[in-house]
Amino acid sequence: MLECRPHISTDIDFIESRECDVMTEPMSILGSYGWTFTLDDEPVAIVGCIMVLPGVGNLWAIISDGARGNGAFMTKLCKEIINDFFKTKALHRAQAMIRPEVKENVRWIKSLGFEYESTMKAITPDKEDLDMYRMVRV
Repeated sequence: MLECRPHISTDIDFIESRECDVMTEPMSILGSYGWTFTLDDEPVAIVGCIMVLPGVGNLWAIISDGARGNGAFMTKLCKEIINDFFKTKALHRAQAMIRPEVKENVRWIKSLGFEYESTMKAITPDKEDLDMYRMVRV
């Protein structure tokens, strides 16, 4: 059964990130707050929030293929986590960067309630473009 718990730094050792993930390791050094999804006690995904400005959080996710088949439940839990971030971190804006060519990720971020904002040109170390999505609550 898929479960969710606060992230610990060694969780990443169990997750093989997919090529389409923007993030390949948790950003704990940047003041990130995260949650780990486990399946049969083994980490299969990590989601988190980096505070980039007061009230503004950059959300990220590392999702392994092991999380497949649990999409609806994972989406429900992520919505709860996002709501928690808005409350406990006093967010008024959450944002996420997505590879636009990975349609599965685009569908998922929209299902979480995010809206497309802009394309960020040459933002990755490989100078790839990423799309910025936002969720604003004022």
